[in-house]
Amino acid sequence: MSDRLSFLLTISILAIATLIIYSQVVGHAFVWDTNHIFSNEALRSFSFDNVFWMLSHPIIGNWHPLTWLSHMADYSVFGDAAGYHHLVNVAIHLANSILVFFLIRQLCQWRLVGSAAAIALASALVFAVHPLRVESVAWVAARKDLLYALFFLVSIGFYVRYRKGERYAYIISIGAFVAALLSKSMAVTLPAVLLILDLYLSQENSFKQKIIDTLKHRLVEKLPYLLFSIGIAAVTLVTQSESIGEDKLTLIQQSKIAAHNLLFYIEKLVLPLNLSPFYPFPLMEIVDSTSFWLPGAAFFIGTTFVTTVLAFRSAPLPFICWSIYLVSLLPASGIVHVGSAVSADRYTYLPNLSITVGLIVGIASLIRRTPATRPFVIGLTCFWLIGLTALSYQQVKFWSSPLSMWTHVLRVNPDTAIAHRNISTAYYRQGQYTLALEHLEYLSHQGWPVERELTAIYLAIGDCNSASGAFDLIRPTGPEDAADLKQVRETIEACNTKH
Repeated sequence: MSDRLSFLLTISILAIATLIIYSQVVGHAFVWDTNHIFSNEALRSFSFDNVFWMLSHPIIGNWHPLTWLSHMADYSVFGDAAGYHHLVNVAIHLANSILVFFLIRQLCQWRLVGSAAAIALASALVFAVHPLRVESVAWVAARKDLLYALFFLVSIGFYVRYRKGERYAYIISIGAFVAALLSKSMAVTLPAVLLILDLYLSQENSFKQKIIDTLKHRLVEKLPYLLFSIGIAAVTLVTQSESIGEDKLTLIQQSKIAAHNLLFYIEKLVLPLNLSPFYPFPLMEIVDSTSFWLPGAAFFIGTTFVTTVLAFRSAPLPFICWSIYLVSLLPASGIVHVGSAVSADRYTYLPNLSITVGLIVGIASLIRRTPATRPFVIGLTCFWLIGLTALSYQQVKFWSSPLSMWTHVLRVNPDTAIAHRNISTAYYRQGQYTLALEHLEYLSHQGWPVERELTAIYLAIGDCNSASGAFDLIRPTGPEDAADLKQVRETIEACNTKH
């Protein structure tokens, strides 16, 4: 088969698989995008002032101007047509899947690992169709995960070409890395990822010599990457500290969360059931319990030990895949606590790739060494891929509207307060006040401050007494809020007069 035909066939397979799952997003609304996109006037048109705003203002502790620039471009072309914003996400995800294919094939050819094309295609297919990718693709505001991954993969690809002797590729790799950082700060891990990748690219025979060779000859060329990483990391720490205030979690508690997430993401990679757009943060007593963190900690220690032993016994690939996974996941592992969610599917968009490649290479090795198992292993792998595709197709449906998304969150975690609140808002906007009231009353009984929302709904259904009772529990947060509450009080009095 010619290279051109192989290329077209690969693109076609990845495109068909991606479109089977994600073509439905053309009919989806904006979901959970209000503060990031839909209500952000600075993203609605190109102007010097808006570009300056993007460069100088974080949103909810995040600074990623290149991502905002992409949203600005979307608005300039598509306006408020949410379906087209979603399709841009799909296109970037497809591009990333294609990049995964070429990068893995390039790396497999470097070390002559099995059938390079087959391993690369299988890895790219799993990446394209896996349900853990759905959140990043179906949620417009998660564009940052897609963009940083795009430039991250380009940077690695050109770095490998640089290692092959193409000197110009080094500059392109650094440029792509800067673009990744400006898309999402999670890209700061690239210098460490490249150093680990150098172990794979090293021509030394023993693993010890690979380490020596990497430390001796490859550290200096990582300095430009490292300087950019330090700069973005500093900006991120400042913006997020200003956004969330003082972190109330101890380092020990953060480490326990990281241990839990480490295993949680691996489990969801292999068997992605009960995925949710939001995983609520557990109570501290749950975080501190051994059942929460000990399995992950044991898995980390055991896997690190086994892969290290294998590496020094002339099988370094498992160690390399595992190390890249740990390093690339570190900023979002939970070791730095941000927000009210304990974990998120989108955090795995790129980190899980190295584990995926390791699994695929392991499957290929099993088939090569035990030809008798070939039909069973290939059949099981195909069944897994079909299952992943079906689960992803269903998962995308949950992102069609705010009501469907938050209803699914409650299906997975029934006590999620933010889900009850947002479902109530969705019902309220649809005029289904009774349904909205059910969720707010549930939150009220749990001690959540929802008096403002209750007041609005009681007024909407004409229950003046209940509205007055809920209103009396509201405490003003400032002079402007007091003025707004005065208007609500006048509305309640008018309601009482009317009835």
